Amino acid sequence: MYKVMTLAKLIINELINNNEFLYKKNSMIFVLALDNFYLVIDFENIKNENKMNKTFIKMFLDTSRIILNNLDTNRRIINEQEELLGILNKLIQKKSNTTASHLNRVSKIVYIIAKSYGLSEDDSKELELASSMHDIGKIDLDGKLLDKKHINKEEEVIIQKHTQAGYNLLKSSSTSLLKQAAIIAYEHHEFWDGSGYPRHLKEEEIHLYARITSIADFYDSLRIPRNSNKEWPLYDAINFLKKNRNILFEASLVDILINNINEIEKIITT
Repeated sequence: MYKVMTLAKLIINELINNNEFLYKKNSMIFVLALDNFYLVIDFENIKNENKMNKTFIKMFLDTSRIILNNLDTNRRIINEQEELLGILNKLIQKKSNTTASHLNRVSKIVYIIAKSYGLSEDDSKELELASSMHDIGKIDLDGKLLDKKHINKEEEVIIQKHTQAGYNLLKSSSTSLLKQAAIIAYEHHEFWDGSGYPRHLKEEEIHLYARITSIADFYDSLRIPRNSNKEWPLYDAINFLKKNRNILFEASLVDILINNINEIEKIITT
């Protein structure tokens, strides 16, 4: 292993010192050196070090470098956004451990539903991150209120304001991830029939990401209640969802959740 690693380093150094490409017998090797990694590519059956080959390789290198640098930049941005979301979640945890654990479970359930709905891996992962912010507006609330077992109507009105507060906190962000989080924070208590809050949106007026988060959030709250002593058994929770297909929740999302119930229950019970 040591000899292989040493040889690789020697080749990379030789390539860099040789204007990024090098001829070896019937092949041409070149390297792209970026901030965090090297990309080494070997073209076979290239016999002559002619001007056309050099021009082609130079064009390829320049284009590849731009693409890879953009990918590297995007990856760093995503990492920074993930770190920011982690900080915000820690702030929520200081307010309420119950709420923080709820956010973690919901985001994992959201990922399962999103993938089954047909979203790509990248979009599903982004939604998983964004949905973890759905209760970010509760930072403004008293932690004691969040952990109360029973709340009265006045307290319920106060808690409902977290949707607007979360949206106000995130809406000015220029990043795609936090823009999505803002919409989810605003709309995750809207229901398919228009009976939700704060704007009484209905059906596809509600953003898909908020609809997915809504059913994940509601299901977790049934199985592990936060403001009620009533814990719904699995059978009753599933029946509730079935009865509310195209009433509280989009029918296809209800079906997806039920079809993935074993995997989701592992998240709930762990």
